[in-house]
Amino acid sequence: MEDIVVDGVTGSLVPDIEHGAEAVVSAAVEKIASVVADRERLRAMRAAALNHAVESLSWDRWARAVATKCETVAGEPGS
Repeated sequence: MEDIVVDGVTGSLVPDIEHGAEAVVSAAVEKIASVVADRERLRAMRAAALNHAVESLSWDRWARAVATKCETVAGEPGS
């Protein structure tokens, strides 16, 4: 998930379920309450998330990453 969400910038991460359901729910409630209480922070996170998605999660970026990985595995670096 760290590839998609930049904790505290584009959203908030909570512990894995391996830490127990109570820890996950408690962290989620705390994170949600903090952004609900701070609308400016919420707006900033929303803008950062949109920017991150456009810049880092585009299909073009993923296609280049897959092509590079395929070339590496095949032993034929791109030109």
